[in-house]
Amino acid sequence: MDRKIILEYADFERLMAKIEAIDRKLDQQIKPPVHGENEVLSRTEAMRFLRKGKTWFQEKVNAGEIQPTPNDKRLFYKKDLEAYLNGQTAGQGVGALLPDAKTRRRIAG
Repeated sequence: MDRKIILEYADFERLMAKIEAIDRKLDQQIKPPVHGENEVLSRTEAMRFLRKGKTWFQEKVNAGEIQPTPNDKRLFYKKDLEAYLNGQTAGQGVGALLPDAKTRRRIAG
């Protein structure tokens, strides 16, 4: 015995709208729960946190200077990004902030 479900067009449209809403939610990146210090950022959030662009960020990831989480290569630990920032600025002093910092030489005195 064949069983058929008959939907009116309006019901079908509402059903399709609900399915599309569910699809959109599933397509969004779902972050794993935060465990203590291990706050996780998406790639976009990591770039914003570091205040850098996509090309620069990808170069650092490819070079291994910025490591993604072991379980998901699209996520990054915030503590690792903070450590990267601290490593980049540690010991450079105020002179490193000047525009010509890379071309200037220190005068021993």
